[in-house]
Amino acid sequence: MRTIQPEQVLWLTPDPGAPWVPYFGPDDAPAGFEQIPYQQAIESAGKAVDAGDVDTVQAVWNDTLRGMFVNENTIDAVQKVVDSGDLDALRQLFS
Repeated sequence: MRTIQPEQVLWLTPDPGAPWVPYFGPDDAPAGFEQIPYQQAIESAGKAVDAGDVDTVQAVWNDTLRGMFVNENTIDAVQKVVDSGDLDALRQLFS
């Protein structure tokens, strides 16, 4: 489960135009999807973005999370945000 840490930004009004990365698994995950590795990767990306470590966020997405998504539109939209390195946008995705 996601917890709020001291000094973490809480997004009360996220950008509705930004892609959404669900915590429990991709919306189109197939039956039998391994949820725990996915959530661990989401948490790793969240910790990295909170620390301002864009390189690690990009590595977690490119090496782990990207392959867990099926919908190409979602993959492309998230990839654009990840490639941008915009910490605020990355926080909305992973933090």
